[in-house]
Amino acid sequence: MPTTKKVIVDKDHVLTRTNASYITFYPHSTKDCKNPEKLHIINRKNGLLDSIKKTKVLSYQKIADEIYYSTTTELFKFNIEQKKQIQIFDFNLNDVRLGGFDSDFHINGLYLYMKNQYQDVFAIDTKSNKVAWRFTSEWKIGEEDLIDRNQRSQSLIYDDNVIYTVNKVQHSSAADVYAFDANTGRILGRHHIEAGSSPGRLSSSNRNIYVSSNDGRVHAMSKRNLYPVWDVPVRGRVLGALVPYEGRVYAGTQAGGIIGLDEKTGKRLYYYPTRHPIPGTPAIEDGIIYFATNGGSIHAVRLPEEHTSDSTGGEN
Repeated sequence: MPTTKKVIVDKDHVLTRTNASYITFYPHSTKDCKNPEKLHIINRKNGLLDSIKKTKVLSYQKIADEIYYSTTTELFKFNIEQKKQIQIFDFNLNDVRLGGFDSDFHINGLYLYMKNQYQDVFAIDTKSNKVAWRFTSEWKIGEEDLIDRNQRSQSLIYDDNVIYTVNKVQHSSAADVYAFDANTGRILGRHHIEAGSSPGRLSSSNRNIYVSSNDGRVHAMSKRNLYPVWDVPVRGRVLGALVPYEGRVYAGTQAGGIIGLDEKTGKRLYYYPTRHPIPGTPAIEDGIIYFATNGGSIHAVRLPEEHTSDSTGGEN
């Protein structure tokens, strides 16, 4: 069964969304095959299904024992232990821009931050169930994007009381990175990328904000004001997010290979070639970088402790 969106794993549960028939996972539930997109909550201890949300789920996030998820017109909170669901926001159908929330979520305090298919950004007060602030993009509803509408970014990150998003410009290959004050929605910075985002997976370190572009470049911007720090070409497009680690940022490329760039300058300090493209975001733990390739293999590679020059490894 194909899975979509992200897989969330914590000490108790695995969350994943599927876009294929429910019957292939749970043969006894043939009556529930009508809606193919569902959120599965799986108990890690026994591998059994704790719960499944049958409504079409666009995006989701788990905080402790509670799962927040959005449908086309509603936002819910589901408590796993109590098996209790609360509707915390019912999108106003009189406002056509309130809907289609398919982006990453971030929850900080009472606010839940998310973005919709029109590239609008929202902060929802989960106590009052109202919109605390919203940013309305220049995206015109009813106009089909003439230049690759699939490049819309669903990336949204939170860093030190700032919300960062990257928005595709309608009818254009370009994209804009935004920084918003998380409390008020005030725009703190904006950075234009003429080549567009690829596909706009933002990440942050103690120093910078990072995103890749469709022309095979990686961009570093200062936090908050998004002033350009550096942008450099890399071998192949980067489709996942860049991962910071000990003064470097790492990413997998479509040309095949892991790159490591200096956070200050963008200089390439590390390269590990692979036979196949790397479509996702690597993970780094205790000096080991983990990644999967399109060739169907998963790799764990120990990074050098110091980079004094361009280090090159090879695929085993």
